[in-house]
Amino acid sequence: MASYQPVTQEFLAQLESIAPGRVTAGSEVNPDYGRDEMPIYGVHPPEAAVEILSTEEAAAVVKLCYAHNIPVTTRGAGTGLVGGCVPVFGGVVLSTARMNRILGYDLENFTVTVQPGVLLQQLAEDALSHGCLYPPDPGEKLATLGGNVSTNASGMRGVKYGATRDYVKAMTVVLPTGEVTQFGSAVSKTSSGYNLLHLMIGSEGTLGIITELTLKLIPAPGATISLVVPFADLPTCISTVPKLRHSHLNPQAIEFFEKEILITSETYLEKQVFPRVIEGTDVGAYLLITFDGDSMEALEPTIERAATLLLGERLDAPLVLVPVLGLVCVAGLWICQLIGRPAACGMACILPCVMLISGDVSGIQRYYYAAARVSETVVGVTVAFLINSLLPTRNPQPQDK
Repeated sequence: MASYQPVTQEFLAQLESIAPGRVTAGSEVNPDYGRDEMPIYGVHPPEAAVEILSTEEAAAVVKLCYAHNIPVTTRGAGTGLVGGCVPVFGGVVLSTARMNRILGYDLENFTVTVQPGVLLQQLAEDALSHGCLYPPDPGEKLATLGGNVSTNASGMRGVKYGATRDYVKAMTVVLPTGEVTQFGSAVSKTSSGYNLLHLMIGSEGTLGIITELTLKLIPAPGATISLVVPFADLPTCISTVPKLRHSHLNPQAIEFFEKEILITSETYLEKQVFPRVIEGTDVGAYLLITFDGDSMEALEPTIERAATLLLGERLDAPLVLVPVLGLVCVAGLWICQLIGRPAACGMACILPCVMLISGDVSGIQRYYYAAARVSETVVGVTVAFLINSLLPTRNPQPQDK
């Protein structure tokens, strides 16, 4: 096991000279700095913590720690599940949370340059205001981009758009010695030399500290539609995924979840979202599928094809279209992936995601529930169209949020 030196008062004084007013030690260190969101890694409080504001400060801190043989652990928002930000050897936690500026867009080349402390949700909203989409979409929206890149966390949109590493063009990195270097390039193609950029992506902070990122964007889709497909058992649910892919439907995202994890989510949210029994058959698993496109009208043929595939060949089976009321929050549909992280779960479901099998059409929005008993295993399909134009749109009251 590596042998490190302890943090001394002399060392802390030098650290303070690098980041005045942003150094804490001992009991003053934020207790959250000793863990991430996965309890199995335990709590390992650092001896000191420093909040950096620039690449230069990061380099100076790392160089100082290298000279004194003191371990450094980089931390973003601390939302990870892999222990990468847990300071198991003590030493210094270097927080990038205050390096949270979006530095600029190059809309002609569809790139954005950010500091590592920018939150995923922050970039998603800001990019959308520029007509762009940053496709990686991990479940934790309050994670930092530096952490996302360091863990290559990508989310369900990877089904269509690929992983986080596919959207990292360039980065500035502080090496363990305190040297500053750049990997990658903002150009569309660069094939010379070793691909050290992709070596850094997913390295979980073990090779260096990311202090700046240039990320690839794409034009934002004009509309999205989600389908929730209940199944009697998990194997049948999962076996449907290749059929969707082979049918050239090109879904944006696909996620499966079992009934037990859904019940846990709904218990925490104090709201039942999806039906658990359909025509007397218990639902054992659900498949959540999202499609995106230029407009709702353009997506309708895709949804019809998907519904036909999911309903099977027995199109003579009874098909019932029942108006359903509800405020639909697509983010709320992904609650299953956030089990074990209730704070994030509650944050994701900003609006209630309601699926009421009834004839009440007094709601603000309207979508349709299409159910058909097509076999002993596939017990139904929900085609959720969020159609604002069908009913007058009214802003929800505060108590509805």
